[in-house]
Amino acid sequence: MSVKEIRTALSEDREAVLAFCTQTFPDGDYIEHVWDNWLQDPAGQLLVATIDGQPVGAAHILMLNGEEAWLEGLRVDPTYRRQGLARALSETASVEAMRRGATILRLAVDSQILSPSNCMKVCICVMWEIF
Repeated sequence: MSVKEIRTALSEDREAVLAFCTQTFPDGDYIEHVWDNWLQDPAGQLLVATIDGQPVGAAHILMLNGEEAWLEGLRVDPTYRRQGLARALSETASVEAMRRGATILRLAVDSQILSPSNCMKVCICVMWEIF
C-alpha cells in the first residue's frame, strides 16, 4: 500500500516537482522561477504531497496580511491526478492559513486546468466562502 503524505517542502524536492510542473501548461510554468523564494519566505509555506516519499504535488500558501491568505501554485503530477492530492494540499494549506490567522482565502483558477465546479468542491470541503 502506498504511503501518502503532505509536508513542508524541502530544497531537495525542487527537481522532482519541477519535472512534473513542465506538464501543466503548454507554454511553460512559473514555479521554477519562484520555488526558492517560496521555500524561504516566512510569510508563506510551500507544501509537497508525496507518495512513498516521492514528491507528486505542490502548493504554496502566502499570508497577504493578518487575515487574508493566497493559495497559489497548486500542481499535481499528471500520473497521480484524480487521487485526492489537490484536495489534500488545499486542505493542508487552508489549515496552515487559519493557524496563521486567515479568515479569507483567495485563489485564482485556470478553468482549462480545473473546472469551476471542481474548484468549488475543493473550497467547500475546507469551509471557505465562495464569491
